[in-house]
Amino acid sequence: NRFANDNLVRAVEEFGGNVWMPNLGEWILYTNFCSARRAWNLKRWRSLMVTGLEHWFQKKDERELGHAWRDVIHALEDPSTLRLLHLAGPYMHHTYEGEAILSVGKSRDMFNKGAMGVINVIPFTCMPGTIVTALMKRFREDHGNLPFLPLAMDGQEESGARTRLEAFMHQVKQRHLDE
Repeated sequence: NRFANDNLVRAVEEFGGNVWMPNLGEWILYTNFCSARRAWNLKRWRSLMVTGLEHWFQKKDERELGHAWRDVIHALEDPSTLRLLHLAGPYMHHTYEGEAILSVGKSRDMFNKGAMGVINVIPFTCMPGTIVTALMKRFREDHGNLPFLPLAMDGQEESGARTRLEAFMHQVKQRHLDE
């Protein structure tokens, strides 16, 4: 949300960056995955079948919409939910449910695709965002001290955020020059 995050994407682009963001479909497919896993564990076969059908139709719609827009929108290939959980595995157990595990897995996926830094936009007082920030210390160490910027946003204009973003973008540019 441009208002809530103080036009962060535009600010990154003004500093010469290119923003890659996860899409909403990632969350929808993840919630399906969690529902299916819960149904399997509780042996609720009907629920498992319904969730499987929902997932199939959602993936079908995603493919059709993606195909229609492929020449207009150039996006990175999104990994499956299982792949994201695997990528987050060194930092969180795969049974942890919530957006934190997706954020960590997606950060690793984007790093593998060439991202030079990660910005974790956190709604003010958001627990999953706080968890991700804590886990990113080790993540950064494991990935060559990857620049990382946690930004807690509350919809208020914050003068310090721009300065922190400028410093982050300087680190990203230095990393790019060093590689």
